[in-house]
Amino acid sequence: MYTERYMGLPADNAAGYDAGSAIKLAEGLKGRVLLYLGTSDDNVHPSNTYQFIQGLDRAGRSYEFAVGVDQGHSGVRRDRELEFFVDTLVFGKR
Repeated sequence: MYTERYMGLPADNAAGYDAGSAIKLAEGLKGRVLLYLGTSDDNVHPSNTYQFIQGLDRAGRSYEFAVGVDQGHSGVRRDRELEFFVDTLVFGKR
């Protein structure tokens, strides 16, 4: 996968993977969080997204979660993204 190309295998670079873990950052995030999962993403495995969601849950953080069926890594649903930003920035929801 993408990460292994630059960081090697987790067994060979445990400290690097630990330092770069987004899961550890979940508790300190500020503002609203929108997670997007493209079901055809070949960069981020769905299990990584689910692990991050578990980190958010453990930290007591709320989040929005959107799935793009048959979308890749950059296949953000622009309508959902726009709705999220309008709700957050214009109307101050949540």
